Parts: sequence; structure tokens; C-alpha cells
Amino acid sequence: MTPLQQLIADKRSLRRRLREEEQELDEGWQLVRDNAGRLILTGLSRLFFPRRKNTSSASSQENRAGFWQNITDNLPYYLNMTREGLSIAWLFIKPLYKRWQTHHNKREE
Repeated sequence: MTPLQQLIADKRSLRRRLREEEQELDEGWQLVRDNAGRLILTGLSRLFFPRRKNTSSASSQENRAGFWQNITDNLPYYLNMTREGLSIAWLFIKPLYKRWQTHHNKREE
């Protein structure tokens, strides 16, 4: 294979990869557009209304008084809210990142 043929083959493969990445980027934007409202409402509801454990006795509630005890009891919910918030943020950031990456790769050519 001559160097010219190698360059032409590389150019074709790069264009094919570019088309595939643009299609994937469009699909990501479409997913965000279709589910944006639901994603925002789900994130907000989980942020403001975390699920809590049900405790059966009132005396155990009285024994758990205090700020730090409340934090440690709800720590799994706070971590879950953080995880959900990051996953929602990633749904919005991923298409932007892919678009930036595509444009960055075009400039390097």
C-alpha cells in the first residue's frame, strides 16, 4: 500500500468515526430533550423528599436526638441524592463533552 493510499484509508476511517460519534451525540441530545422534564423533577423530588427508614418504637426516636445522629441516620440518603444528582448532571454534560471532543479532534487534523 502506498503512502497516499494509506492516507486516503485513514481519512475514510476518520470520517466514518466522526459520523458515528456525531450520530451518538445526536442520540444523546435527543434523550436529554425527551426526558429533561422528568429528569429534573425526579432529581428535585429526591433532593427534597429522601426516603426515610420507618422506626417502630417512639423511645428509639427519643434516644436518637441530636444533629450528628440525624446526619448519620440519613447519610445513605444523602449519598444517594449525590449519586442521582451526578448521574443527572452527566446526562446533560455528556453530549457537551462529546461535541467538544469532536471539535477538538477536528482541529488536530
